[in-house]
Amino acid sequence: FGQSGCNPCRVVKAVIEGERPDIEELGVTIEHVDLTKGVRDDRDELIAKYGIMSTPVTVIEKGSEVITRFNGMFNMKEMYETLEYVKEAK
Repeated sequence: FGQSGCNPCRVVKAVIEGERPDIEELGVTIEHVDLTKGVRDDRDELIAKYGIMSTPVTVIEKGSEVITRFNGMFNMKEMYETLEYVKEAK
């Protein structure tokens, strides 16, 4: 989750996009959600559902269950470790 005027959001999005082929190879679907006011009709519902207080927020879900989330900038190694764990857990 990010916003158009948020520099850290742009960095996180660019890093994830750069890793997209490797992430998708793990069977993960990536969705960027712009929470900029006026962009989405469901903005308030998403903010409430995920408890978002600031952006960027990266959420890893399996099915409809939130496995973990990263608030702000994060280490890609940590994200890959989480994705591998989720993949193994089936």
